[in-house]
Amino acid sequence: MTSDPFSLSVVSPSLRKRWGLVAACSALMAMSSDVWYTASVFFVALIKEFGWDYACTASIFSLFTVLCGAWGILIGHLVDRFGPRRVVVAGGFVLPLALMGSGSAHALWYLYVTHSILSALGLAATSSAGCSG
Repeated sequence: MTSDPFSLSVVSPSLRKRWGLVAACSALMAMSSDVWYTASVFFVALIKEFGWDYACTASIFSLFTVLCGAWGILIGHLVDRFGPRRVVVAGGFVLPLALMGSGSAHALWYLYVTHSILSALGLAATSSAGCSG
């Protein structure tokens, strides 16, 4: 009786755990990246709701993009110091709280703080900078 090389029974538990980690990080990055790619959906809605001009509204998302990259430097340092698990978990708390804060925005400055700064921090921690540590 020969063993099937593709059977899960011949895969070591360590290998299964690693692939589980890859799957979890992929799912996390897929979910958190939606924050990045849905900006255009909210752009028009923000302009219509608040009557802001295009430049002010676009600057929320522009600053978010710049800060997401800049936060990656800090996140890389934190991953080296504390490990990826703690950093990703912390980002997993920051990102939804920041998005809930963005949902209750009443002024432009509020979106600068909640979306541009805090959401960018949470996204940087839960995306590739945090998951590749």
